[in-house]
Amino acid sequence: MKKFNKKDYLIFGGCILLTIFAISYNQKIIAENQIYFPRPLTDDDIKLYSNTDNNAVLVFPDLTNSAYQDQGFYPHNGTLETYPLHDTIKLVPGINATYLTGLSGYSYLVQLHYPVITDTMIDQHPDILKQYNKVILLHNEYMTTNEFNAISTHKNVIYLYPNSAYAQVTVDYKNWTMSLVRGHHYPTKDIENGFGFVTSSHGEYDLNCKNYKWVSMPNGMQLSCWGEFLIKSDRSVLQTIKDFPSKMPNLISAIKPVNMTIPRYDYTGNCISNCK
Repeated sequence: MKKFNKKDYLIFGGCILLTIFAISYNQKIIAENQIYFPRPLTDDDIKLYSNTDNNAVLVFPDLTNSAYQDQGFYPHNGTLETYPLHDTIKLVPGINATYLTGLSGYSYLVQLHYPVITDTMIDQHPDILKQYNKVILLHNEYMTTNEFNAISTHKNVIYLYPNSAYAQVTVDYKNWTMSLVRGHHYPTKDIENGFGFVTSSHGEYDLNCKNYKWVSMPNGMQLSCWGEFLIKSDRSVLQTIKDFPSKMPNLISAIKPVNMTIPRYDYTGNCISNCK
C-alpha cells in the first residue's frame, strides 16, 4: 500500500478546503434565494399537523384543472393576446392534482387527513360549505357564480395560492362542458378579475416565497406567494393552517393588483405578455 507523501497530503487538504468552500457557497446561495428542499411528511409530522377539526375541508379546483388542459381556454405558453383559444371546453372529470392546481398543497393536506370536495360539488350544492368552519382553497382560479357566492360569504377561508376566484365560468352538466363568462381580459381587454374580488395575480409568480407573509382577506387570509415549494418544506405553514381561525398569524394588508404593464412569465419561464 502506497504511503502518503507531503504532496499527497497537500492535495488531500486542498480537496477538503474546496469542499468546505463549495458547501459554504451553496448555503449562501440557498439563503439568498430562499431555495426550499422538499421534506416528506414523517409519522411525527402527521401526528403534529394533522387535521383534528371535523369542520375543516379542502377544495380541489377541478374547474381550473379543466381550464389548464391542452385544449383549455388559452395556451399557457403563449401570449394573452391570443386568448381565448376556446370559450367553451370539455370538463376533465375526477381529481388529478398538478403543479398548476396546487399539487403540493393537495398531497400534503390529504396526508394530514383534510377531507376533500371539489368546485363542481360546491356549484351543485353550495350549502355544503355551511357544515364546515374552515375552507381551504388551492389554485381555484375558475369558479361559477354559485361557488363564488358560497366561498366569498363563508367566514373562514384560507386562500392558499394566489389568484383564486379570478375568472367566472358556467358549467353545462348535461354536456359536461365549461364556458368562460368573464375574466382574464375577456370578454373585453379591460376586464381582469371576473368577479371584481380582492384576489389578484400578485404573488402568483413569486415561486421562492422569500419573506412571504399572510395577507388579510375579507373572510380569511391568503398566502402572499405561490407556495408550491414552501408547503413541502416550511412546517410553520402547516401549523398555521391547522390553527386557523382560532389562532391567527400576523397579517398584512391586502396586496394591490399586480402591475399588468410589466413583463409576465408562465411557470416554465416563457414570457406571456408585455414581452420586449
